[in-house]
Amino acid sequence: MGGWSDELVLVDENGSIYKDFNRIIRENIRNDWSEEIKEVNINFEKTYFLQNDGEKLSVRGVSFKYRFQIDKNFTISAP
Repeated sequence: MGGWSDELVLVDENGSIYKDFNRIIRENIRNDWSEEIKEVNINFEKTYFLQNDGEKLSVRGVSFKYRFQIDKNFTISAP
């Protein structure tokens, strides 16, 4: 199973959309702008499902790592 984070959608047992992974990521990152690697572990209160080719794959939580990388050469010039 692959796809962009906004294409991977979690649904409940009735097939109603819960959230896409892009929203889950946005809601759980901290904007502290340090370049250290941060880890997020989310456990859902109930089981959700990913649908793939007619199959439902159960998802009880999500884990991901991220870090901000600051481009020291980036500049903004006024027009």
